[in-house]
Amino acid sequence: MKTLSYFLFAFFFTLISCSNASVDSKATNSDSNKDGVVSATQFEKQLQNNWTLIDVRTPDEFNAGHIEKAINHNFYDDNFSNQFAQYDKKKPVMVYCKSGGRSGKTYKILKDMGFSEVYDLQGGYSKWPKK
Repeated sequence: MKTLSYFLFAFFFTLISCSNASVDSKATNSDSNKDGVVSATQFEKQLQNNWTLIDVRTPDEFNAGHIEKAINHNFYDDNFSNQFAQYDKKKPVMVYCKSGGRSGKTYKILKDMGFSEVYDLQGGYSKWPKK
């Protein structure tokens, strides 16, 4: 009887663990879509739409290489958020930085400001295919 109890406990524990892992992986996938993070391939396709493209790295990083037609807004500037007042909030905006940290924060800033469509380059400029 004791062996049967241990077996049932192990069975239900395994069943519950597997179902939670499935839910967690779905949440992770939907969160990345919700946060506007897109692959370099998707980002490049969207560039063809002539949307606003913003590089949030420092001027030195920008001058060392950037995506064509990008506008540089230094994330570390004191007036960083104010620099976006000039843009149409209804027009899609694409952002990137070196590896995704600053552009992820910029994504949140722009969404909080009321921008309707914001895309963030997954992995940043370091994942951009150099041509």
